[in-house]
Amino acid sequence: MRSKLLIFIGGITCVLSAETVFAGDLHFDAGVSSDYVWRGLTQTKGKAAVSGGVEYVTDGAWYFGAWASNTQHAAYDYGSAEVDTYAGLSGKGESLGYDVGYINYMYPAYTGADFSEMYFSLMTDRVMFKYSDSSSIGTYLELNMTHKLAIKQGASVTIHYGNYSLKNSASYYDLSVSLKLKEFSLSFSKASVNTEQDKDLKAIVAWGRSF
Repeated sequence: MRSKLLIFIGGITCVLSAETVFAGDLHFDAGVSSDYVWRGLTQTKGKAAVSGGVEYVTDGAWYFGAWASNTQHAAYDYGSAEVDTYAGLSGKGESLGYDVGYINYMYPAYTGADFSEMYFSLMTDRVMFKYSDSSSIGTYLELNMTHKLAIKQGASVTIHYGNYSLKNSASYYDLSVSLKLKEFSLSFSKASVNTEQDKDLKAIVAWGRSF
């Protein structure tokens, strides 16, 4: 999987000039949330999470980044950092955009938990469809629909549906609704699993900012 992406990236890079590839902007983000929920499941046993990231976006629509957060796996009493590194290519036409890339998830304190995915998404101003594929874990399909609210500038509501087809455990789906007011958000999330950590509806309050 990784080699296929590298071949794809290498083929496109050959037709880009060095100035196009390396000229761009550097962005930072930071966030705090009452729970770190990923694909419907808590990553911190319902506890708070602090996260931050850095991303470099070129003029040619390439991007490279890293993101980190605290986590606490359900099978362990201790926590670990999660460090994600990724690279991709995005673009947008008159009405339809795309995003294709590769991401690697690393957990230094959880031996054997690391994995990687390739992803591809298509999007309009209001709807995004995304497909993520990991050869070791499974595939995740998601649909996100966002509607801007007239009550305040920067306000929006997003409805999410995801379906995780897992190779070594039971597959499930997750649903969520998120209300965003500029840098703050309130989300409600539910997954179709019966584990002690994730059987109930979750309410997550979060703050995030990009620099």
